[in-house]
Amino acid sequence: MAAFLESLLGIDFGLRCAAARSFCGVCREPACVFCCPHHAACHHPDVGDGHRRIIDVHLLQNQFPAVTAHGVKTTRIGYSWNRIERFEYEGSSWVMLGRGRPRRSGRYQGNCNPCGATIQVRSQHCCADCKVAAVQQGQGRQIVQRLVSIDFTRAHLFDSFCTACERPFSSRFCTDHTRHHADGENFQVLNVHSQDGWFLIPENQLPAAITQGIRRVEMDNGTLAVPIRARMFPNPNGEANMCSRPGCEEAVDVAGEICSLQCWTVLQV
Repeated sequence: MAAFLESLLGIDFGLRCAAARSFCGVCREPACVFCCPHHAACHHPDVGDGHRRIIDVHLLQNQFPAVTAHGVKTTRIGYSWNRIERFEYEGSSWVMLGRGRPRRSGRYQGNCNPCGATIQVRSQHCCADCKVAAVQQGQGRQIVQRLVSIDFTRAHLFDSFCTACERPFSSRFCTDHTRHHADGENFQVLNVHSQDGWFLIPENQLPAAITQGIRRVEMDNGTLAVPIRARMFPNPNGEANMCSRPGCEEAVDVAGEICSLQCWTVLQV
């Protein structure tokens, strides 16, 4: 049995990644600490302080994205965060990325340039987005302009699995996983596809020894793939042939077949 199989079968690919949200000032793209751990060291080894160009983004009340005041001081993207309003929340000082923070109290006497929101008198902008709009120049402005344009409320699904790391990741956040492994290291990245309730891996990516006797599903692109497990709602079309594992209610194409890698593994015990 393939060494990675137990880890693969322990993953629910229907769940979204709930890792902390981050932004890489080198890529100028969102980053995920779970899907791409040690992002700076692996993807930007030539940038000596790459790890200090990654800023963590937090979703506060009502899903408003913000960064800590400490984070903007220590992150080296060259931008001046001065004159952007700071506010206290759960014991930390925060800077909002976007507009519309709720619960403005009457003690605020200033107005944001350009949106007009009530803010502290000593500040000029309610959030980073407003400063980017109001101040059209300055070091790091384009980086922060990209930062405030990202929808950090969107979670993402895992669509890949590394046989060496034995963990899933999203290829959107780790576009070249080979950077996480040494030259010559033996590993493979399996592509995970979702179709008609199945989570599938192309058959040509799996060892033949663990796919023999398992049904194939033709994906929309014509590729034959192997199901990882039975569907949450098995056999929706009421097909006659059932998986040969006792107790499984999933359908197969031919009598005697196994519906998935999970059922194949159970039958090996």
